[in-house]
Amino acid sequence: MKSVLLSFGLAFGASSLALAQSPDDDSRKTDVLPKVRVEATEDDVSEPYAGGQVARGAELGLLGSRDIFETPFNVTSFTAQAMADQQVTRVADIIKRDPSVQVVHSPSSFDQGFLIRGLRTTVASSSFDGGPGVLPSYAGNSSVGIERVEVIKGANTLLSGVSLSGLSIGGALNLVPKRATDTPVTSLTTQYDSHSQYGISGDLGRRFGSADQFGMRVNAFAQEGETAIDDANEDRHTVTVALDYRTDRARLFLDLGEDSYETRGLPTAAGIDGDFPLPKNPRLGSNFAQPFTFSDQRLRYVVARGEYDINEHLTLRASANRAHSEARALLSFGVITDADGTLDEYFQNYVAVDDTYAFTAGLTARFTTGPIEHELVFSAVQAKGRNAQYGIYDGAEGSVAPVHSNLYDPARPPPPTDLFFMDYDDADGPLNQGFRNENPTIALADTLAMLEDRLQLTLGVRQQRISWGYFDASLGGAYVEAYDDKAYTPAAAVLFKPYDRVSIYGNYIESLESGPSAPDEAINRGEIFSPSRNWQTEAGVKVDWGQFGATADVFQIVRPSGLLDPVTHVFSVNGKQRNRGMEVNVFGELAGIVRLNGGVQYLEPKLIDTQDGTFDGNEAPGVARLSIALSAEADVPAVSGLTVTGDVSRRGSTYVDDANTRKAPGFTLVDVGLRYAFHLWDRPAVLRGGVNNVFNEDGGTLDNFFLMTPRTYQLSASMDF
Repeated sequence: MKSVLLSFGLAFGASSLALAQSPDDDSRKTDVLPKVRVEATEDDVSEPYAGGQVARGAELGLLGSRDIFETPFNVTSFTAQAMADQQVTRVADIIKRDPSVQVVHSPSSFDQGFLIRGLRTTVASSSFDGGPGVLPSYAGNSSVGIERVEVIKGANTLLSGVSLSGLSIGGALNLVPKRATDTPVTSLTTQYDSHSQYGISGDLGRRFGSADQFGMRVNAFAQEGETAIDDANEDRHTVTVALDYRTDRARLFLDLGEDSYETRGLPTAAGIDGDFPLPKNPRLGSNFAQPFTFSDQRLRYVVARGEYDINEHLTLRASANRAHSEARALLSFGVITDADGTLDEYFQNYVAVDDTYAFTAGLTARFTTGPIEHELVFSAVQAKGRNAQYGIYDGAEGSVAPVHSNLYDPARPPPPTDLFFMDYDDADGPLNQGFRNENPTIALADTLAMLEDRLQLTLGVRQQRISWGYFDASLGGAYVEAYDDKAYTPAAAVLFKPYDRVSIYGNYIESLESGPSAPDEAINRGEIFSPSRNWQTEAGVKVDWGQFGATADVFQIVRPSGLLDPVTHVFSVNGKQRNRGMEVNVFGELAGIVRLNGGVQYLEPKLIDTQDGTFDGNEAPGVARLSIALSAEADVPAVSGLTVTGDVSRRGSTYVDDANTRKAPGFTLVDVGLRYAFHLWDRPAVLRGGVNNVFNEDGGTLDNFFLMTPRTYQLSASMDF
């Protein structure tokens, strides 16, 4: 490990010094500490808002790049500066700082899931640079090489279409890659996380050509070692390359990336089997998973995108995405059978290969009709995905026998002597258990601006087709089509600015999601249901004071929900979940030395129209009513360059079943840190230190007793060359 990091550091450091000592070295020096740095070309990425923690704009899919104060939707756009100052390298670790987002799985889980506005989505639902079909559920969770992580809250089918994962009801993410800036970038960062995770990363950006028309940005990251979880190791490696070419009329982009994630002994989930009081959470850091369990995940992707201005009124756009991911694992799942923490640990020998493709084409037309200005957008997308997988479960040949254990005193039997490791070729074998889907779509939207842009009306509709089928192991891996449906999803939004700094908005928007499948505990286990339609209405206000901004909104989302009958144990889609909520967000800088970002969400997640009214009025399981997240930092006037940082987040209690008979407690997390910016050898440098989960809070959820990590310490040092 140390030799890998040393080699990485020497290679990157040597190239950094060589570039730093180029003939125009003096022009790159600065006497100002790098509090905020724009990490991409000014034409493509909106600048950070005051304080540098969030950006002023976001990419809204079909509608393109928009200023958040000119947008009739609620959007939070976290910057690369925020991710660096928080010392995070995972998407999940930055989005959880938004009160509307609740991360519901541990980093070691294959399924990187989270809730937005109380409704589930996954990393696989994310867009990359505004386009679909790049990131799988596993891996793809790295924020390395990412300029902005944008959280688009609420239904969004008009904006983004239906992702190949089919899960983006309450919101979606968009990852904006770093690009070469007009100012050269060369930086190196080393990092330590307790207990013994060591990491190093580099960021290199240059522009070339007589008019700086060519750009290149390279990011590399490596982190390896023992985690804060007992008997668990984690290795992560990421490389991204972003190329671009720009002229007065044309803009071309090419992004390539490779991400690998390897674990040994990390737990995934611990569920409940039986009607008994919830057991208390185990000691933070304890681990029921056997040390011989593992997961190896890899992702490779390429994204090509282009824009061409035919004239000042017409712009053509096109893109093509290709992603390939592989996962091989011996997974451990815990099933808790009583209130004393008795646990049976089951294993799955698993291998999967994912391939996704996406092609887009679009046209934007800007014109006027009388006093009304129009921005008419047309888009067509073809997205395809194929998942080939094979899993060996308990009792099958090559499986690992279950381990009888306890949540509070995990058993550690000797590892199996005949442990069978599957290979990727097994995923395409005769017992293929994967799936195939296709989501072609076309969309049209018009934004009408009038009264000197004080009134904007957006109208749009998307035709979306969802085709999904699976490979049936019982039929020797034969393909079976589950559904092939098509629907139209309209949207309407209005924004009015009574004053220059105040925006009032409202929207009605629908979304589609892939149909659910009956869970393992249902009699009709595995039954696939058709796609469903969801509805959202929202109204809000946004205020921009220049250095400080605030948004507030109320919303309602109604979606069909699947319920498991407690008597017949039949799973069916026969009810609805209605989420009514309120959000308040603040961000920006006060008095030039204090920076804030965060807010509060209050939610009423009700079940309605359930079969025979059995659960009507109950709260949807796994969704907290109250969520608070606030990040703050303050410069210390007495010590130039020194900044004190802190984060506080609160998640309320949640029910764990439709009957609302059992409730998991809420939790509060506190993180603190220091940052010191200075010059070393006339080069900007930053030292960062932090303590996460200061009070060792042990909150968790029904399906994951390891959602909370124990108190951990982080140290990092960064230097620009």
